[in-house]
Amino acid sequence: MNQDEKLKSESIDDNLSNRRDFLKKATVAATIMALSPTFSSLTASDTIKKNLAKGKMKFFIDTHDKNSGTFPAEITPKQMEGFYKKYEAACEEEGVVSLRIHVGFEDGKAYCFNMAPNAKAVENVHKKVGLPFETITEVTTITPADLALLS
Repeated sequence: MNQDEKLKSESIDDNLSNRRDFLKKATVAATIMALSPTFSSLTASDTIKKNLAKGKMKFFIDTHDKNSGTFPAEITPKQMEGFYKKYEAACEEEGVVSLRIHVGFEDGKAYCFNMAPNAKAVENVHKKVGLPFETITEVTTITPADLALLS
């Protein structure tokens, strides 16, 4: 590969990297707007605002299952509503944004989808509200546009 081809290849790689960075930030912003209708009405803490501005927020899913004792087996939707208010307050304290919680009351399972600077912040939220978890996993949101850029 001659010098011109190397420069062109590096330029293409840089361009793809810039596009990926842009798409990642745009995906985070779009996810907040789409998945958290209440987010715009929240008074986000300075920590959350700074982490969002710096692109330091990541997505996490944590899991709960009544069979392992990490989901309260007999919780009702009404009780869940009260619990969630406490959960949101703990999220605010730890710089976590709760985007969604998917609950299967009959199966006794829950999947929490959060944005946080790290898994430790998500863990701290759960400790504050006294809710054990099975796993906390950092996840990436992949759209068709992301897949096109990866190929």
